[in-house]
Amino acid sequence: MNNLQIVKSAQFGDVQCDVYSDSQDMFMTSEQLGKCLGYSEARRSIGNLVKRNEYLESSEFSAVIKMMTPQGTMQNTRIFTEDGIYEVTMLAKTAKAKEFRAWVRKLLKSLRKGETVN
Repeated sequence: MNNLQIVKSAQFGDVQCDVYSDSQDMFMTSEQLGKCLGYSEARRSIGNLVKRNEYLESSEFSAVIKMMTPQGTMQNTRIFTEDGIYEVTMLAKTAKAKEFRAWVRKLLKSLRKGETVN
């Protein structure tokens, strides 16, 4: 999972979404996912959601990896698989969740089909 590459950067409202791939699955970070869902404290809110739904910690839904921050330091970051992205958006109770769920489903489907490129 350390071979992640950004395969698509797209705007959802005012949030820049980076979709990563390891050539087998697609991923989003917890922070970007939280921002897209409208959480003011994105990373903390997603962390709380994972604590309440511990099954999201399984490799089917997410993993914690080291990623480079914008400041150039390495940081443990939870990333969600495609299934994890869908699970989190289904569990989210924010006003943006339904809108984001439809948007990300179309985006990921087009990436799988090779219809969307950077």
